Amino acid sequence: MPLFDPESGKISISNHSLGYIVDCDTRAVLYSLGYRDQPFMEAPAKCGIGLHDGFAEYFCSENKQAAIGKFTSSYRKWSDTNVAQGSPYEYDNAVRIFSFWMDKNPLSKFPFTVIPELVEKGFEIPLLSDGSITFNGRPDAVVADRKHPENIYIVDHKTVGYMKDEWLRGFEMDAQMSGYCYMAEQYGLNVKGVYINAIEIKKLSDATTACPQHHVPRIDCALKHVGYKVVPYKYNPELIDEWYKTAVSEAVKLRGLLDKMGVDKAGGIVYNLSHINRIRQQGRFRKNQCTNCGFFEFCKQGRTMQAADNFLIKAKEHK
Repeated sequence: MPLFDPESGKISISNHSLGYIVDCDTRAVLYSLGYRDQPFMEAPAKCGIGLHDGFAEYFCSENKQAAIGKFTSSYRKWSDTNVAQGSPYEYDNAVRIFSFWMDKNPLSKFPFTVIPELVEKGFEIPLLSDGSITFNGRPDAVVADRKHPENIYIVDHKTVGYMKDEWLRGFEMDAQMSGYCYMAEQYGLNVKGVYINAIEIKKLSDATTACPQHHVPRIDCALKHVGYKVVPYKYNPELIDEWYKTAVSEAVKLRGLLDKMGVDKAGGIVYNLSHINRIRQQGRFRKNQCTNCGFFEFCKQGRTMQAADNFLIKAKEHK
């Protein structure tokens, strides 16, 4: 789904694109005009996508082999080509962890029941009454409380190398989850909060030395050292309301940035990179943000048309 439709002027934002708008005007404008970060994806992100495919299958069917099949189809070939031997994100290591998680987590264990038709269900809702700015996304799952099914929760799967309290605390005001709660409320659902399904992806030990905790060779208890938990969060109405106000504010800001990029021609307004020098680069004032941005080389080379030809990739060019 394009972020900006130049013919209608419609802007459709997601939690992902909202982050771009907040971070850097240049990044937001490039993304809006159909450019994307360089296509190579780091292993944690690619593995996470594969696991999301597996979790979606498991939440719908509770079929372990089918879920592993989804993960394998999504990730194994890429892992074999791109992931270094010994990495926690090697397919063989990650699939052992995913299989272990399913063994330990039958759906009946959770305090909610899955609504299969709302697993990985995409949506788009208006943020403004005229429909000129919309919000889109795809929650991992929408579920119902097991004891009180009228109460609805969002489930989001998160992977991490080590599950620190500080990392978990970050979800207490998480913008992505606030946006999903707002979305569910607009559909008339009685949203009570969010569950973060957190799982560690770490290198499983193959050592034969004794584990001081379990008193067996480390290779035999490797999976017991993998952390996982389902953590509930509640978002008060003020947090949801402020998410909405901020999302609209940032989207309106983006509209103003795009207006600067428009070029009047006989057939109407054309949006291209000829006026990119009107757009600022806040990312340079945030440590390491530019070096981790796929548009780094374009900006480094002065955002010229030659740099655009050399370093920018249109979304349709992604494989």
